[in-house]
Amino acid sequence: MPRYEFRIFRKVLGALEIKLQRYLPPDETASSSELYLISPHTDENNVKIREGTLEIKTLIQRWSGLEQWQPVLKADFPLPADLLANEFFPRLVVPAPRLEREQYAFEEFLADLIQAQPDLYLAQVAKLRQKFRVEGCQAELSDVTIEGQPWRTVALEAEDRQAVLRAQTTLGLAELENINYVKAIKQVLAVAPAS
Repeated sequence: MPRYEFRIFRKVLGALEIKLQRYLPPDETASSSELYLISPHTDENNVKIREGTLEIKTLIQRWSGLEQWQPVLKADFPLPADLLANEFFPRLVVPAPRLEREQYAFEEFLADLIQAQPDLYLAQVAKLRQKFRVEGCQAELSDVTIEGQPWRTVALEAEDRQAVLRAQTTLGLAELENINYVKAIKQVLAVAPAS
């Protein structure tokens, strides 16, 4: 199901950190290492590889400072050539190179297709997340490293957009800019937004 999302990135969270402590479960964290694929031609497709799985979600709409994202693809490596030609490269708004294999293992995908593509950027992102709930929203507080740069991020998401707005108000986030992962990574990599 599509979800409305709101996220901030900061070097330091300040007073917000204290406010979040009342919601956080003690000592419950999850870590992941992810590879984001960034295109200068689109800001509306979030494309990443996590634990051997290619995941894509696309931006459906913006509403009152929120973004509604829809998962559109989740596929394990090796990836079929037709999926790459018809789903992956179109979502990044870059032409598909000549696909000489029927399927691509992760190493082949990187070496043959991505590293040879001048219009794509790779970003290593490490996450250490604490999940919690507030006002009916799923939420998380995370330590994130984007290409070696440390950040703190707070995210809210729910199918119900009003729940996200209530959570923003409760946490004092309503006046802050919504920055998704694509935008944050482009800022770190100094890649201009597409729009």
